[in-house]
Amino acid sequence: KSLFMKWREGLLIGSACEAGELFRALVEEKPEEEIDRLVRFYDYLEIQPIGNNEFMVRDEDKYPQIQDDNDLKELNRRIVSLGEAYNKLVVATCDVH
Repeated sequence: KSLFMKWREGLLIGSACEAGELFRALVEEKPEEEIDRLVRFYDYLEIQPIGNNEFMVRDEDKYPQIQDDNDLKELNRRIVSLGEAYNKLVVATCDVH
């Protein structure tokens, strides 16, 4: 992040896919203070199609808190709610690199 901060001017930084800090913090049920810090860092928040993250449902050892597609939908809803609360644009992306 130090490089981002050094060269941030003119860049738009999004919260990324399921491997990003914000999504992981939500899955891991991190404290609200950490969620707040993360949301404030990003210029926009990202949500992914449910199919993009379905692997999490199948990997119950690594993601025990993700039981089904409804849990994934709830994570997306939470990100949308955070976007509304923090006045951040929420972008639906397809995890394309």
